[in-house]
Amino acid sequence: MKNWQTSDRVIPRHAARIANRRVGALAAAILGVCLGAAQATPYYWDANGTTAGAGSAPTGTWGTDSFWNTDSAGGSGTFVSSLTSSDDAYFSAGPSATSGNSAYTVTVSGTQSANGLVFQSSANAAAPNAATIITGGTINLGAGGITASQYAYGTMSRGSVSVDSAIELQASSTFTNNNSTNSLWVKGAISDGASSFGIIKSGAGQLILSGNNSFDGGVTLNAGALSIRHANALGTGTFTINGGTLTIADTVTVNNNAQVWAGDFTVGTSNGAQRLGSGAVTLSGSRTVSVNSFQNLIVRGVIGDGGSAYGLTKAGAGTITLYGANTYTGNTVVSAGTLSLSDNARLAFKIGANGASNQISGTGTLTLDGDFVFDLTGAAIALGNTWNIVNVDTLTETFSSTFSVVDFTDAGGNLWEKTSGGVTYQFSEATGNLVITAVPEPSAWALAGVGLILVTVFRRGKSRSV
Repeated sequence: MKNWQTSDRVIPRHAARIANRRVGALAAAILGVCLGAAQATPYYWDANGTTAGAGSAPTGTWGTDSFWNTDSAGGSGTFVSSLTSSDDAYFSAGPSATSGNSAYTVTVSGTQSANGLVFQSSANAAAPNAATIITGGTINLGAGGITASQYAYGTMSRGSVSVDSAIELQASSTFTNNNSTNSLWVKGAISDGASSFGIIKSGAGQLILSGNNSFDGGVTLNAGALSIRHANALGTGTFTINGGTLTIADTVTVNNNAQVWAGDFTVGTSNGAQRLGSGAVTLSGSRTVSVNSFQNLIVRGVIGDGGSAYGLTKAGAGTITLYGANTYTGNTVVSAGTLSLSDNARLAFKIGANGASNQISGTGTLTLDGDFVFDLTGAAIALGNTWNIVNVDTLTETFSSTFSVVDFTDAGGNLWEKTSGGVTYQFSEATGNLVITAVPEPSAWALAGVGLILVTVFRRGKSRSV
């Protein structure tokens, strides 16, 4: 094998080839990044030609009218009718006192592409109408997502926005509304083709999703408000809540998306009941859910914690109603408002050393129509051992006629009992305590021990005689 000679050493030929390939690949990657950056161009919607700004109401058709201008001020620039997938689309050019300050509509012709959509016009309209409306056709949307700026051109308040066109995600995208007064409403159906792309909600403002969406990369709520107005608004992926405010229209029951409650969140104001579907809910830590007055968050999915003993705190004057056979084993705290356990729903309690268990506490209202499940496998066995399950001294609790303790017998007098291995456990609705009321007599334990020894000796003797 031939080698390559440098000024001070000999390099094996195969090593030189590998080095050349790596250098070539690196150079190609750098060139690709540079070319991509050079090709990415911001374009500004501009309906009045080279006159500054975009015009008061720059209505037009994307894909037909040459209203996309490379000049952000709306002056002289390069005008085109369509964009590439790496271009960012700004609505609209400015600043100007008459630049997009009246309601206008942009119609999408066929299928158009953009890396991202940015809305910065100052026009506004009375709810439920929007000042800037994008309608018709389909938008192939890249990683730039949708941004509704806090201000128009950095000074004036940005108006409300409605995107009615269908959207096909070309990458996972962030939908940002930085204006806490005016909403960003996406009404068009969002899909992702054969891919798996998701949406991240950020910014202090409200994002409304009301389309019949089919994308499967999931939705992540990081900040601000997310309003759900269609059963399929979240697509088919996992719904992750890191914070912010969730509002569900009272006419909607969200489909059965799996959920991850990764942060504390608030349930905003709708018309009463706000319904999450039966998808499993995973707590990634102990969580606080605040529900506003006169609101009822209905959670039909099973809330679990993966065995990590995370808890749930109910805050706010409203109500949370649990419908699932929940398995989390952290504490449940009703600090305000009402927590309701519906008929056949469950709360689980892991019983340990004397006095050691998860419990329900707080100063709110507790309505128990469902069932308790006690895991007694780790319970310390001694007569009189006591575990406080429900803090009846501080809660306003109601045990209804449908309440029960799984695998316990109704002993009457609001007492539930179970005897296993000679140990009797008793739960009292009046005190909220689980108590060991009977254990085997010492002689019984001794006889049992002797019996075990005799069985062991007999088996050993028999095995030796074989």
